[in-house]
Amino acid sequence: MNLEIETKTDLIIEAIEYYLSLDTLQEEYARKGIRNALINIKKIEQKENQKRGM
Repeated sequence: MNLEIETKTDLIIEAIEYYLSLDTLQEEYARKGIRNALINIKKIEQKENQKRGM
């Protein structure tokens, strides 16, 4: 389950970054904001999976 969630989150991050790379307006700020949000989601999912494993 943990690997499945990580894989999905990683794919989402890559897809959004690719999409944003096509637009130059505010690209860097948007990419950083979205990436940070998704990384935080990934961290929360990992903590939840660790709790379930205990």
